Amino acid sequence: MDAESTPPTALVLDADRPAAVTVIRSIGRAGFRCVAAAPSAQAIGFESRHARERVVYPDPTRSRARFQAWMREAPARHGAQVVVPVTDLTLVPLADMRAELEPAVLVAAARNDALDLAWSKSATTQLATAVGVPCPRTAVAGSATEARAAAAGFDYPVVVKPDRSVRWQDDDGAAHMAVSICRDRAELEVALVRAAYPVLLQEYVAG
Repeated sequence: MDAESTPPTALVLDADRPAAVTVIRSIGRAGFRCVAAAPSAQAIGFESRHARERVVYPDPTRSRARFQAWMREAPARHGAQVVVPVTDLTLVPLADMRAELEPAVLVAAARNDALDLAWSKSATTQLATAVGVPCPRTAVAGSATEARAAAAGFDYPVVVKPDRSVRWQDDDGAAHMAVSICRDRAELEVALVRAAYPVLLQEYVAG
């Protein structure tokens, strides 16, 4: 097959996540050659018939640096013209090194400034309020002391959310940050001890 008829190759990350199966299928049906990649050899996306190649990479939740080192070489090694991150676990470290990768390979994601806005719950809440989208009453706290003071203005239950859902640790790994629904002061204190600041305090709206 000559170069002109060779289909483009997409390197799809997070193939261990169910959402990646849909991405792999869609890319394959669109005529792309799909390389499925995940931090585990038991990834669900590896079972797709559209995965022409299956690759295991260093888990970014354990070492962002090792994952980024792998990413510097992976597109060329697997002939990929585009990299598709499916979750924040790969998108965050990819965004940090985007300038190194592009334009040799396209990162299929919004611009970094848009990503920063989307990742920050406080920023998206402020933007939504500014354009008239109804939001729960919200206070942003940078410490437990600030959070206790802000909570005095709320009725229980009060919701405590991390500003970002994934926190990148000092050892360059990552951890998911939980949302807490606090029904009284005692539950609030537990949530504040466990919190990674800054956090959002919001009124509880039953869905």
